[in-house]
Amino acid sequence: MSWHSYVAELFGRDPDPKRDINGSRVRLFFIASCAPARLPQDASANDIRFQVLCYLPHLFGGVLFTDHSRGLLHPIFLHFIRDLDKCGDYAWGAAVLAYLYRELCKTSRKDVDEVAGCLLLLQLWAWERLPTLAPIRTSSTLFDAHFWEGQVAAPRGLSNIVICGFMSYSDDVISELPAFCFTGERIWRYCGPLMCIFIVELHCPDRVAIQFGLVQTISFDVVYSEAEHSTNLRGNDKIRWIQKYAASTSIWAHRLDHLFVGDAIVVDNSVSEYHPWYLERTVRFISRVGAFNYRIDLMFRQISERTQDVLPDVYRYADQCCDFVRAYTLHGFDEMPVEVRRARQLEERQQPARRGRRGGRRAAGGRRARVLIDDDPVVVELGANGIP
Repeated sequence: MSWHSYVAELFGRDPDPKRDINGSRVRLFFIASCAPARLPQDASANDIRFQVLCYLPHLFGGVLFTDHSRGLLHPIFLHFIRDLDKCGDYAWGAAVLAYLYRELCKTSRKDVDEVAGCLLLLQLWAWERLPTLAPIRTSSTLFDAHFWEGQVAAPRGLSNIVICGFMSYSDDVISELPAFCFTGERIWRYCGPLMCIFIVELHCPDRVAIQFGLVQTISFDVVYSEAEHSTNLRGNDKIRWIQKYAASTSIWAHRLDHLFVGDAIVVDNSVSEYHPWYLERTVRFISRVGAFNYRIDLMFRQISERTQDVLPDVYRYADQCCDFVRAYTLHGFDEMPVEVRRARQLEERQQPARRGRRGGRRAAGGRRARVLIDDDPVVVELGANGIP
């Protein structure tokens, strides 16, 4: 059965191939038009079930599995809501995480400026774990509409240095969660693949052991599959994914045998060898400006600490420099509008690459320097002696 016929059978109407179908995806507007805007007070059980059937695709395409199509959904997701009685038996949480992980991996490339997936989950996680991005909290309870007072004008803290806190969730937060939030508590520390139809992504809680109140140790090596990571639905409508990913399916079926186990935090939250191991592999700063500001601030603070009692003038100047660097880092955001920055980047990419003599080598030393003149980057040719 084609996807066109499948959609028609599921929603009782034949979609228009030109208006309601785009490639292999169906427009959510068509699905919405199949159900009444409001149910009558005396609606039958079948009417309610059909209303739910028309609502779930919007939940998928608008919240849980969003993409960049603006109102389109691949019909493969409709297979899982065909029988509403079985719909709750699927691991939707694992599927949402797998889909979001894949989208975040795509967005990490420098040529991508959009992100998809369950962004509501990503935003709430960021507000909880990245305090420099979060709005100001109030004393309201977690489920009060005023729990978040409203987004502040600019992120608090350092603009170029994002502080990430992988601490355990506080008892105050845990105590306010409803019971259904703990239904999957046994597999929170599951180490293994998460699956969302054609997507397989690894779940690695061992990398954030502190979040579970456990001592952080050196993480396990991750086996990366380029073939799995580049798989999509394009031209693969007839693949039986559960068979293709039988190995990952088997691990998930025995997920309770793949739980991360560690020692509870008593004094130190990590083993002594973890910090050097982590610094060798991580990216500490999100920009060169952030790294520069951090180093400059650290240098002035060291000078300030060592001269406070012996060289008061040097101490005073160093302390003033510390205040300036922190103030600049806090408020010195890039004032260039996003549209202008993107236009400049596009213009730079479209310019033909300059080639020197002998297949790209430059005759005068072959070196270039990138300097700023009136906030605009300019490439300056350097001679063999390093002088323009």
